[in-house]
Amino acid sequence: MKSKHSSNIIGICPDCSDQRRKDFHEENPECNLTPGDYIKVAVQDDGETEHMWFKVLFIDGDKIVGQLDNYPVVVTNISYGDDFEFTYQDVEQIHK
Repeated sequence: MKSKHSSNIIGICPDCSDQRRKDFHEENPECNLTPGDYIKVAVQDDGETEHMWFKVLFIDGDKIVGQLDNYPVVVTNISYGDDFEFTYQDVEQIHK
């Protein structure tokens, strides 16, 4: 069954996801995040992983708090608009 929100879903195996994050950090060692930027992060729930966009709310040292800007289709432990905490190492992609 296809969700109306599925256009942002890409199936990525865990090993590929790890490599994607590693490549991103090699290309962007500073990250240069500011509140209001969007970051893509993998969220895991009960063995499932979904890569979603979060709007950065604030940054405190290595801690990043973002608000989910996608409607989850695979994971159920987070909902659109929820706040979630990450580190820079969790970031897979940035959109300013």
